[in-house]
Amino acid sequence: MKTSQKALCLLLLTAATVCAVELGGRAPKLDGVHRLQGVPPDYAEQVTMLTFLQPGTPAAQAALLHLVKLQNRHRGKLAVAALVVQGDEDAYERLLKRRHMLPAFVGKPDADFVDEFFDGMLKAPVSFLIDRRGKLIWRGIPGLAGGVLIKALDGKYDMRIVKYERKYATAIRQKNGKAALEAAEKILAINPANIPYLMAVTSLAQERKDPQTFRKYYEDIQVRDLDADTANAIAWTLVTNRDLAYRNLDIALATAEHALEREPRDGAIIDTYARILYALGKLDDAVIRQRQAVRLSPKTEELKQTLEYYESAQRLRDRHRTVSGAGDSRRGVHE
Repeated sequence: MKTSQKALCLLLLTAATVCAVELGGRAPKLDGVHRLQGVPPDYAEQVTMLTFLQPGTPAAQAALLHLVKLQNRHRGKLAVAALVVQGDEDAYERLLKRRHMLPAFVGKPDADFVDEFFDGMLKAPVSFLIDRRGKLIWRGIPGLAGGVLIKALDGKYDMRIVKYERKYATAIRQKNGKAALEAAEKILAINPANIPYLMAVTSLAQERKDPQTFRKYYEDIQVRDLDADTANAIAWTLVTNRDLAYRNLDIALATAEHALEREPRDGAIIDTYARILYALGKLDDAVIRQRQAVRLSPKTEELKQTLEYYESAQRLRDRHRTVSGAGDSRRGVHE
């Protein structure tokens, strides 16, 4: 099934990285990792998130901000560790000068430790989630761990997902699109908001020009059960879809409002909400919200650029109204 394979390969299970450790297997301990800051977490004490990243890159900076946010949000329940790779000594020194922006533990793994996790080229950042039994239950892009993380912290993560993720990975290696789709849908039957697999199946539906099936996947999600990051990811994915037939702004708005209710002072979430307001034609409200996002995240240039765009559109609209109003007045005098 050529079409299925093409669409399903959009799913990056490990941020385009082939991993040596299997989901459900035991995670290598951090004893041999060179410490740059803090104490290595003990897997038995808390759920642990390990993230490999390359210092000095924009992706690493975004990942670090997200990791610190998770650490603060789940303090006492989640241990966060950043493992820096592929950087020179200057990059490590610059990283450590910004200690306030770093997780509690930062380490530099040697090549043997990296090889225990990866089979092939490492493309950072990529995260691993480890439960209190020391078992690897998830791997992927750091910002997409939300729903899995919440269930892991509550001790409610359904390990059947691990079984189906293995089947999915095997199907992808074998280029078996039908089997991959079946495994992805089994995962979504357990957790309809599993973002990577949701992206995979909805990408397939969109490629097949099937907006009804695309929407059905999102309708199956219980918005009230979502964590803020997952709800925000869903809203952002919908509102930024290039094909208007697949934006589903009603669902995007509902998930964005839920994310905002959960985290009312998160600049990224407010940015998503403003984007939806803009798409709905509520330009003035979008400007107000985007200004709020910039105040909360003043160092994020993308938010500032978006605000400039909205304000430019606002000025253009007002200027058009003025010109149109003047023209109407002149026509009234002559009539």
